Amino acid sequence: NEYYCVIINILYEMISIIMPIAPDAEISYISLTIESIKKQTYNNWYIYICVPNNMKNIIKQIHYTPKICEYIILPENFVSKYETINSSIDVIKSEWVAIVEPGDEWYSNKLENQFGYSNRYDIIGSGCRFYGARGGMPDISYNKIKSDAFLRGRAIIDNTVIMKRHLCNFETKYGIHSDYRMFYKHHIKGTECFNIPEVLSVCKISRDY
Repeated sequence: NEYYCVIINILYEMISIIMPIAPDAEISYISLTIESIKKQTYNNWYIYICVPNNMKNIIKQIHYTPKICEYIILPENFVSKYETINSSIDVIKSEWVAIVEPGDEWYSNKLENQFGYSNRYDIIGSGCRFYGARGGMPDISYNKIKSDAFLRGRAIIDNTVIMKRHLCNFETKYGIHSDYRMFYKHHIKGTECFNIPEVLSVCKISRDY
């Protein structure tokens, strides 16, 4: 019984990090992001790098070992970010999921700060800064997210969250608004969302998204 309790606790406390790779992803951005993850003060994490079928050769260039990551080869040549995340969920064994894209950088205390709220909330985001095609900071609400935050726009940034795996199911027919739709749907069903009022991520914005 003690053995099974240990396994359950490990799976509950582990955070699986999903990194969808787009066709134009650069190796330098992938490495930048993984290096920032490796500096986390919370060390119970594992990365799933989701690679389009026609980009399998990129795996030889990434050079990260099974100790920290696993590669998921997508069934189609390319699917959208949210379809990629949905298709990855079945592979993941842990209770918690985080989302990151190549070019994003995490502050070293990101996961530790977020997991500190895991006994109270199932979806935990944070403040962030943008760079790339767009700079600045998003207009999001902090602490417990209320309904009026969704009326104003994006209440939570998907690239900043850790969330329970069973909740991570994007309605992909809404395109780039799939994240808004999912978070709002959970909110109206009573799942409380929380944003840490501190910048813990730097997110790269591309011209296409």
